[in-house]
Amino acid sequence: MLSLKQAWIVLLLSIIATVCIYHPGGLYFLNDDMLHIPQVAKGIIWQHHALRPVHDLLLQMDTRLWNHDPFGYHLTALLLHLVCAGLLFPFIVLLLSRYATMEKEKIQVVALMSTALFLVYAFHSEAVLWILGRTASLCVLFFLLSGIAYFYKEKGIHYFILSLICFYISLYTYEAVWVAPFFVGLLYIADVYYLHKPWKKELVWPLVYCMAFIVQLFLRVQAMGELGGTYGNERLFNFNISMLFLNYNRLLARSFLPPMKSVMVFVACFGVVVIVLFILLRRFVKLKRVDPVFLLLSAGYLLSLLPVITLGIDTHDTESERYLYLPSVFLCTWIVYVLVRFSLRRAYVMGIFLLLLGYNFFFTFSNCRDYRVASSMAAVVYQQVGAKAAKNGSTRLIHLPYQFKGVPMFRLGFKEGLYWLGQTDTGKITVRDTTEVFPGPAYNREIWKSHFYSSINEMQTGNGNTQLEFRPDTTYFSFAE
Repeated sequence: MLSLKQAWIVLLLSIIATVCIYHPGGLYFLNDDMLHIPQVAKGIIWQHHALRPVHDLLLQMDTRLWNHDPFGYHLTALLLHLVCAGLLFPFIVLLLSRYATMEKEKIQVVALMSTALFLVYAFHSEAVLWILGRTASLCVLFFLLSGIAYFYKEKGIHYFILSLICFYISLYTYEAVWVAPFFVGLLYIADVYYLHKPWKKELVWPLVYCMAFIVQLFLRVQAMGELGGTYGNERLFNFNISMLFLNYNRLLARSFLPPMKSVMVFVACFGVVVIVLFILLRRFVKLKRVDPVFLLLSAGYLLSLLPVITLGIDTHDTESERYLYLPSVFLCTWIVYVLVRFSLRRAYVMGIFLLLLGYNFFFTFSNCRDYRVASSMAAVVYQQVGAKAAKNGSTRLIHLPYQFKGVPMFRLGFKEGLYWLGQTDTGKITVRDTTEVFPGPAYNREIWKSHFYSSINEMQTGNGNTQLEFRPDTTYFSFAE
């Protein structure tokens, strides 16, 4: 196991790495950003398909501070991620201090290592790189605040009230926090069976949480007319067991694996992960290392996947990785806790942990690179289309690159973005078709921008009308058919 000093050094290096790879420079408005941000700028703080006014208020603050500058929005996203990591440390310390039989220094080491892994964890990066994906990190911020206050409830009822308030705020931030009442129920069971607290007296805490949750669900239905929102409502009550089973396994697999083009390769890699985990856990049980913390973290992770089980996650690209932001709180802690509980030599622990950090750093760096390329493409498109529409009559777009290497660019809100950024008359804009762009074999981040800019084919079609065809040379890009 690492010493406390070594753990602090690793955390510091993880913070530096996180700031470097997630830095806001070069990131732009993507995906559905332009559908929601212009509305929020007008004072509309209710999304069409979800009840998330807390994040809409944060967006409104960003619009007043930064207006059309994407740097500020992404700076907020990075700061949210860092704050979540900062809150994760005391959350883990309190959890382990309450239920684990560890020395204080070892508890701090586990908390520091878990926080370091969480910072560079590769498969929740969408919550940091996509502006609207910040709902996931904002939700985790209030979830951790609620959990920290909950652990102090014996010191005064005001801590429990604070915990409940933070939980209620998180309910209006992101639906992933629906797992919180169940986690509080797990804490209640641990208190009764491990700490031998009176079950009747302790039962009041989870009951109040559940009642608050039920009241919010009722208010949600009254406000939206539905429970699951547009994305999940259609699948919420059809009870398609095979779909739910596949979605849950996709979420499990993507918690450990990057997206892959081949389904067979992805399934094979997931099979290897399952076998390795089975061998490790079997050894863990034989060594009698199973304790309340291990069970709480395991159950917390598995339960935290349930709120998004109707939606699943993409196995071919990074879209929907925000669904793993809350589960990664439990998973990163679980991984470190299991590693430390194996009582290996310090050199082995250090080596394994550095491999884990390197594995996650590599894919996080790759995700950030792709988001920056997609961002620069989006900026070029908005600039060119806006300029042509202002000078000419109608503008027709061919092969509009709506997605780059799995990073959505213009799925929704393209015309809304044109109007918001430059007051462009979008009635003049016609999109003939869209396409997905993949990097070619000579893909180079340093030279792509000038190449993409020069590859835009402009043609005058008469009457002052313009046709823009986005067709980069396949030496650098290839197009999906």
